[in-house]
Amino acid sequence: MGTKAHMKCNSLTCFTSHFASLHIPPSTLAAPSSSARREQTAMSGVKTILIPCAPINTPHLPTGTTEIPIAPLGLVSGHPILWFYAFEGALDEARLVRAIGLLTSVWPTLAGRYQREVGGNGEVAFSIRLCASPIPFETQSIERDHAFPDKRFIQPAEDNPYIPTLPVNFRTLNSESHLFSVSLTTLLPSGKSVLGFQMSHLAQDSESGVRVLLLLEALYLRGQDALESIPPNAAYALPTFFPDVGPLPVYVPSQNQGEIVPSQPSAAALQAYLDAKKDLSMVFVQLSMWEVKILKAQYRQDVGFYLSDQDVISTWWIDLLRRVGVDVPIVIYVLNYRRWCIGHPSFPPSLPTLSGTASLTRPIDISSQTSPARVATAIREHVVQLRSSPDKVLEWISDGAYHFRQAAVEGKTPALMPEGQVKINSSIRSYWPLFGFGEHEVSYHTSFTAPRVLRVFLANPAKQGEARGERLELYFDVNKEDVEKVERLVERDKAGWKMKAAGMPRARL
Repeated sequence: MGTKAHMKCNSLTCFTSHFASLHIPPSTLAAPSSSARREQTAMSGVKTILIPCAPINTPHLPTGTTEIPIAPLGLVSGHPILWFYAFEGALDEARLVRAIGLLTSVWPTLAGRYQREVGGNGEVAFSIRLCASPIPFETQSIERDHAFPDKRFIQPAEDNPYIPTLPVNFRTLNSESHLFSVSLTTLLPSGKSVLGFQMSHLAQDSESGVRVLLLLEALYLRGQDALESIPPNAAYALPTFFPDVGPLPVYVPSQNQGEIVPSQPSAAALQAYLDAKKDLSMVFVQLSMWEVKILKAQYRQDVGFYLSDQDVISTWWIDLLRRVGVDVPIVIYVLNYRRWCIGHPSFPPSLPTLSGTASLTRPIDISSQTSPARVATAIREHVVQLRSSPDKVLEWISDGAYHFRQAAVEGKTPALMPEGQVKINSSIRSYWPLFGFGEHEVSYHTSFTAPRVLRVFLANPAKQGEARGERLELYFDVNKEDVEKVERLVERDKAGWKMKAAGMPRARL
């Protein structure tokens, strides 16, 4: 019998849309292959290679491990993580295939299967079975001058040929569906590459997903040497699989700290998402860092203490919504606690490299905060107070874990954000792989916005010489009738910031 290595993963995210995908028979994907097997799919020009897995070879898993349990907060099966990267040049397909095979040797959950078992006592257990299934890798060539019309981070899923396949049943327990797929598209006649990734959100959050890609980049550039000699300051690291934060205190219903978003059956959640999007339009706002600095200076003058860039951006966005008549009594922050409570016995030193998730939402009551300065104060004080108390953090995780496990047992998924609540989902600290190209030669993209959610990204450099992080991109949905009003308010605010930058003290913020 193989060893069962125990792991806990924590993730709480809002429900996203389901992307239709081509079904590949599970029996085909589950059978190990000694060599890459090429198949012609039903999609015009698309070919699928099944990349064989390398033998598990990591110091972070005991020999004989056959499955890794999924802790309650990792039970996010309703939607995938999606990224696609456009390069100003060509990737080497053979090197990429080798790198993907090597990746599975140290990150074997990518080649695993989602399963649920019921013990003799009726206890339900969720895990990823380590079955060394080959990784689907799609290739195609299309005639297109550019991957996308512009370099904006979010690009629509419609008419997007770069999304690799996950079978329609990837979210189904015991379905033998693969959980990770990759695509490589060649643009003709330029020969430029577009790399696409789709992976299950099970036992992974966005940070661990990015770390998958950083490790893949290292394997692409250095091959096996990347695993045998990791530089001290490398952007990548070998994943760990346990231990997670714990032990957790017993869930106490009266605490009600983590689960503020109700759950519902997956089909109902999807339909609610589609219904809500009908009346909404996506708004795109670009902020230069000098604009953020002006806002930060203004807010700090009013509150008198440190505010992060994200505090400032969140506060401005909440104020923007309120100015168009949206009631916002509660803001939900997605907080990453991988590097919290360092040295505390319940927070293992390997937590930053955990292959699973270490992020969770936190509701912050701002109903009595009527000014931007007071909103910023409430957000910053709440986050500081939480992370400075390991006991409160453990209670918070315990609360979320209880609700997420209950939802998974009942076959439910997180519902849309309720009216009156908004969510901040920021990626401004993410470090993206380059695969040997310059920063201005790679643009990063995803395709999702959700009602009442703010997404924040570092803008893709528009030209050589521009550093990543000089501009930020904000995406959010508003009612269609409010779009023009929002755009006018943004223009007015930007004019005020420009006047401030020019030293005109009467500029309005």
